[in-house]
Amino acid sequence: MATKSPLIRTLAKRGFAAQAQSAPSSQDVQLKTLSNRVVAAAVPSPAKGIAKVAVAVRAGSRYESADNAGASHIIRSSCGLSTESVTGFAIMRNLQKLGSTLSATSDRETIVYTLESTVEQIQPSLKFLSTIINEQVFKPWELADNIPRIKYELGGLPPQALLFDLIHQAAYRTGLGNSIFVKDYNIKKLGSETLQHFVANRFLSSKIAVVGLGLDITDVAHFGQCLGKDGNGSAANASPYKGGDVRKGTSSNITHTIVASESSGLNKKDVFTWAVLRNALGSGSSVKWGAGVDPLSKAAAKSGGPTQISAVNIAHSDSGLFGILVSSESDNAKTVRSEIN
Repeated sequence: MATKSPLIRTLAKRGFAAQAQSAPSSQDVQLKTLSNRVVAAAVPSPAKGIAKVAVAVRAGSRYESADNAGASHIIRSSCGLSTESVTGFAIMRNLQKLGSTLSATSDRETIVYTLESTVEQIQPSLKFLSTIINEQVFKPWELADNIPRIKYELGGLPPQALLFDLIHQAAYRTGLGNSIFVKDYNIKKLGSETLQHFVANRFLSSKIAVVGLGLDITDVAHFGQCLGKDGNGSAANASPYKGGDVRKGTSSNITHTIVASESSGLNKKDVFTWAVLRNALGSGSSVKWGAGVDPLSKAAAKSGGPTQISAVNIAHSDSGLFGILVSSESDNAKTVRSEIN
């Protein structure tokens, strides 16, 4: 995610000679559904002294329509802009003073806001996270100032990200097939009124889950009670698998291809079977610059040239895709396909 400042960014891993610690088990997770229907969870932190809070809102691109396509991307990129009660400058300066970092990510299902701070400063930092979620206003001049940043993000997308976007378009058309990236021609069309309407229909307490890492469930629940507005909102429209073929030409001499079919969503028990199959076929070498020992890595080695082949498993709430991703020189693409077959 491209960012405006070092403060609001994707969090870097902190591994300064820290002793390796095991991840929390499912038995350590405290789960609670609050009276306003926000789902709250608390997990022990493997890093002492550090706390994180993540708020997930069911407001991903699958909930967009033709009238507001790209809204979730702009909302995610607007994280940290002015709200009803606090200016963007005040948000940045106060979080900086508290030693906290804030980031936002989005996908087809959700927009996730993540706040990281020390245990001592997480509580005063949460009020800024609350206003960012509950009091978005999307001032026109701030949206206009944010356009170059969005275009920079779009211009720097790796080909694999575009490929995953296209495979969803081919598989589902609408719903899960909606792009998670706003189209360049639509950036200026999505104004304050459109974005506020989208937020009013999706940022509801019944569509929100909050997770605290290194916090007690009581503290997480107290914060969750103030999130979102009342209302049920609309359920996600079913995205039936349709299949198809989508191609996009580029000036690169590297060809990226995904061949996939429908698999299981998170609502099916056999979703774990597809996850195991992905690892059995191969998801790339675990050693940098090394060759994998799985079947797909061996096929890539036999094909010659700079080639990478890996299995892909994508699970959404109600559907999924499983397939094979191939990246190779265009002149060698036919040879690579024959090795896979």
